[in-house]
Amino acid sequence: MPAGKTRSTFYVDPELNMAMEVVMLTMRVRHKVRAGKSAIARAALRSFIAEFEANPTTAIAQVEAEQAKGE
Repeated sequence: MPAGKTRSTFYVDPELNMAMEVVMLTMRVRHKVRAGKSAIARAALRSFIAEFEANPTTAIAQVEAEQAKGE
């Protein structure tokens, strides 16, 4: 495990996993950026946290929508 990192486990549905794979490959092919799933997940979490801090109602609605889909 890289220094300064903490391991977390998250479960995603197959569609979200495929979307992440597409983003990863698109970044590599079109933009020449090699990013792994962990870096993409960290960026998404940071973006969500920023949204939560700026507009908690919107962020909470997003989480509730995800929960409604089932965990």
